[in-house]
Amino acid sequence: MDFSNSCPLLRVLDLSFTRIEELPVGITGLVELQYLNLENTYIKTLPKELGKLWKLRYLNLRSTHELVTIPVEVIQGLSWLQVLNLFQSRICKSWEVEDCYGDSNGVSLRDLESLQSLNTLGISISSVSFLQRFLNSDKLRQCTRLLSIKCSRLNSLPLSLSVLGNLKSLHSFLCSDCLDLVEWYFDAPVGRGQSIWHSSLEYLYLNNLPNLKIIEKAGLQPQLYFRNLRYVAISDCHLLKDLTWLLRLCRLQHIRLNRCNGMEEIICDGVVMVEEELIIFSRLHTIEIPSLPEFKSICANTLPLPSLKKIEVIHCPKLKKLPLDCSAMNTLELIDH
Repeated sequence: MDFSNSCPLLRVLDLSFTRIEELPVGITGLVELQYLNLENTYIKTLPKELGKLWKLRYLNLRSTHELVTIPVEVIQGLSWLQVLNLFQSRICKSWEVEDCYGDSNGVSLRDLESLQSLNTLGISISSVSFLQRFLNSDKLRQCTRLLSIKCSRLNSLPLSLSVLGNLKSLHSFLCSDCLDLVEWYFDAPVGRGQSIWHSSLEYLYLNNLPNLKIIEKAGLQPQLYFRNLRYVAISDCHLLKDLTWLLRLCRLQHIRLNRCNGMEEIICDGVVMVEEELIIFSRLHTIEIPSLPEFKSICANTLPLPSLKKIEVIHCPKLKKLPLDCSAMNTLELIDH
């Protein structure tokens, strides 16, 4: 295809969710192209000529499950690239610690670090060594917006305040299929400066972490880590008993728990509300709890839940009552299967 003759002034090319498998070499004719979206396509490689499109600012390769090669010439040529999304792309699976500096698949972690204009990154990590290399890169941590971790040999996930503090742009975090992960811990912030640290994380997904037992320690202040968290989805985490750490997340809007065989309650029975005026889950509008065979209670105490609109309960045979006052029942959509 000769792009130079057909559409030389094209600035936006969106091929997302199509069955396209390759880009023609003639794409270099799109000299004005600034936006290229290849999300959820069957692309296997990118033509090295793509690196000649020096005006390109946005490249979306999210969920490109067939992508195995990005020629080094592509990244090195896109010096003005501002947005690069590799979230859940197959290309990330081949990156080990030695690949961070160059491999047969072309682009390396060092190449990503060389993108001086990059301010938004989506990336997936599938090895412990690559995770360590990523966490040591100030450049990549500061511009990462979407992060997926899928490391089967990871046994501890240290998200310390110093680490999260440099993930300033993180919007969505997915941790899945870490079969050896036992502990996800946070250091308790101490000293001066803790009040000025802010997390931008809004979406948290935990999936298939069958051995995860602990996600908090004494002194944890979750509102410092997750003060902007809006959506929490947890599935196939069978050793988790409760999610009391969600209690003071005032911006939380949606909770989904699915197939967590050991989950018994969201807020642990016996938790004392120190501040009576505190409105728990004041923005929460949706609770979904499908397939929780041991689930007994959302909370032992009655909650106002002024924004609650929907509760979906599917196969929770031990759940006998909901912690709702009369005002909440007037606008509630209850789905019970």
